Amino acid sequence: MKILFPVRGDALRKSGGDVIQLRQYMAALCRLGIQVEMSPDPFCSIADADIVHLSNLDRPLETFWFYWRARRASKPIVLSAIHHPREAVLRFEHQARTSWKFRLLNRIVNYAGAEMSKNAIRVLLMPRLLVPFLLLVVVGFTRAQKKLLSADAIILLSQKEADDIVADFSIAVPQSLVIYNRIDTECAEQIARRQASGGERDIDFLCVGRIEPRKNQLFILRAAELCGFSVIFVGATNPSEQKFVDMFEQEIERGQSSYLGPLPRDEVIDLMCRAKAHVSASWFEVSSLVDIEAAAAGAIVLSSKNGASNEVLGEDDVIVVDPENLGVLVAGMREALKRANERNTEAMDNLKRSEEAEWIRPLHELYASL
Repeated sequence: MKILFPVRGDALRKSGGDVIQLRQYMAALCRLGIQVEMSPDPFCSIADADIVHLSNLDRPLETFWFYWRARRASKPIVLSAIHHPREAVLRFEHQARTSWKFRLLNRIVNYAGAEMSKNAIRVLLMPRLLVPFLLLVVVGFTRAQKKLLSADAIILLSQKEADDIVADFSIAVPQSLVIYNRIDTECAEQIARRQASGGERDIDFLCVGRIEPRKNQLFILRAAELCGFSVIFVGATNPSEQKFVDMFEQEIERGQSSYLGPLPRDEVIDLMCRAKAHVSASWFEVSSLVDIEAAAAGAIVLSSKNGASNEVLGEDDVIVVDPENLGVLVAGMREALKRANERNTEAMDNLKRSEEAEWIRPLHELYASL
């Protein structure tokens, strides 16, 4: 069996949650002896693929193009929706975008129009996307999304994601399957080795994620300053959000927090094992793998109310924060440090021991049924 994972054209140079999610699936499937391939080429061959596994319902430029190609070739289609709640996305676009051009665009046209305008810019940067773009123009942005929801199977990362799809598209997805994120074998083994060797938790707060307005790091910095806490930030900068990056770096220089830039995954996991808490205040999320890794490493998790980490990890193991309410974040950070030395780690130990085969098996069985 061969599974093809088509991805957006800039996926290899601008990795994000969608690509990381698929890479995790691919690594686990390889260990089961299944042949996998990831391709950012919109014209790659799908002839020898048994199943086409798509991702990213919210940005359907390449996704719908491959859906159309797979339907014409009579290939079974699986879609990892990775859908963000529309209301949270619009609040971000109207309130938190640092680029005045994008903020103005979102006030002039509706959501679909704004996304199509962004796609037109992408075509100018990547001319190979012209044909997929013209197809999306003919079909229509929202109609293309609804067609994607008719894939043979839809993978969701939480029940909240299913509820958000129903709310945003007024479409039920009975062919959907919720597969919660879990840490992979390599991560679990590294955490076990680190904890077996001992070591103190000498980092109060860690924040892992791309430096960009959506991830809300300036908000976290303000909360930390009010509390007198320091935060270690890790992640690549978003070249499309240079104004935000400049503001962030200026705040880092003036305060007591630090920015380490992008780091290899094993170094990030090591930092998680040293952290008392991991803080995220994203404007929107689906199910944050970073939250799950941090929790498995023993850190208290503060996560956005617009994500589903509390569903995946359990209400008692996540401090939910509001990306718009500074007081709630300040209180959450204080509570996190209070809990750090008195928490019950049983739930996280169970998560850490969750065998990779247990969360990849439903996907394997789904492929076999198509």
